[in-house]
Parts: sequence; structure tokens; C-alpha cells
Amino acid sequence: MRKAITAIVALITVISTLCIITLPSAKAETQEEILNEGEYYYFEFWLESDEQLSYSINVVSGPNVDVFLMDYTEFAKYDAGDDFLVFVDGSADDVQSFDYCLTGEGTYYLVIDNTDAGVAYPPDDFINDQVIFEFTYEKDISDEASLLFDLAVILIIIIVIVVIVVLLLHKRKKDKMRNQGSIVPPPPYQAPAQPQPIQPAFKFCNNCGAQLAVDSAFCPKCGGKQ
Repeated sequence: MRKAITAIVALITVISTLCIITLPSAKAETQEEILNEGEYYYFEFWLESDEQLSYSINVVSGPNVDVFLMDYTEFAKYDAGDDFLVFVDGSADDVQSFDYCLTGEGTYYLVIDNTDAGVAYPPDDFINDQVIFEFTYEKDISDEASLLFDLAVILIIIIVIVVIVVLLLHKRKKDKMRNQGSIVPPPPYQAPAQPQPIQPAFKFCNNCGAQLAVDSAFCPKCGGKQ
């Protein structure tokens, strides 16, 4: 039983370790890019239903930029110079810095624009208004998925603990029954046997006192009836 409990405890340790290893760990990455006047830079990324992407854009030098978040269809329109639509929550106009946390399954295009396609456009000063910006992004599982993952780990640990408790109670009950079965009950009480009276081997004559056999009816000496 002790070996079984040790094995279960080891199993809990292994499960917890695997959960920690399996849980995706967020790692932020930063890259610096240069945009000449009239250029744009885009990032394409895919999110699963349980993932989220946190990103930030920071202009190190140069004029303000526009940040557009869109799907493939709208990006194709933007690239062709046509009218396009953006995801408002993940986009920003005429900014030096911007950050956002995106959730939802799909393919996305994030555009940093140094053209006149949006609100912010390079100054009309006949020089190359270059933009240097930093793009930092961090892909991680969503808060909801993380919560479900944590609950699943806790549930597994609770189940294992319940199994240990049940095994311990079963062992205790089994040991108690074994101990009760090994006790030999005392023998039933028996009263001591009563001593039997000792029958005499001879008797004496009632008349003359001669020694006679026990079963004699008459005295052979005096003839007296016994």
C-alpha cells in the first residue's frame, strides 16, 4: 500500500511538471524597421481560438504613422490602392506609439503606414521623411484558455488526492477486519465435574460385627439378615 501511495504522489509530481512544461510561455520579441516616405510595412500572423497577441508600435524617429489592423480581403484592397476597412479596436490614426491585445481566431495583417493612405501622411517638404519604429509582439494563450488549463490541472490533482484517501480508508478497513479475524474466542465456560462418592468394598454385620461383602444379604457367621 505504501508503494502505491508513493507511486501516486510521483504521478502527481509528473503531471504537474508536464503541465508546467506544456503550458505555452509568453516571450516578447522586438524588431526595428525603417520606413521611407511613401512606404508601409506589414506583419501577417495567425491566431488560434485560444490565443492572443499583444503588440505595440513605437516610433523612434520620424513623423507620425497610421496603424491598420485588417483581414486578407481588406489588406488586398489597401495594397491595390482601393478603399479599405480596418478593425477599429486594433488600429490607430496619426500616432507615435500604440499598443493593443488581439484575440479571436483568424489571419490578420498589421500595417504600419508612412503613406498618404490614412490620416497621418508624410509632410510635403520635398525630402524623404523617414520613419524608424520598433515593433514588439507577444503571443500567448488567452486568459480564458489559461483559466481552463489551470482548472483542469487542479481537477486532476483533486482526483488523485481523492483516490489516495479512498485507498487509505480501504486499507484501514481491511486491516481492521484482518485483526478481528485473527482473535481466537475463549472456550465456553464449563462447570467443574462433581466428585462421585466412593462405594465401600465391604460392610459389617449388623448383629455380630463380622466383615461381610457389600452385596451380602445374610451374615455367614451369625446368620443375621442384613
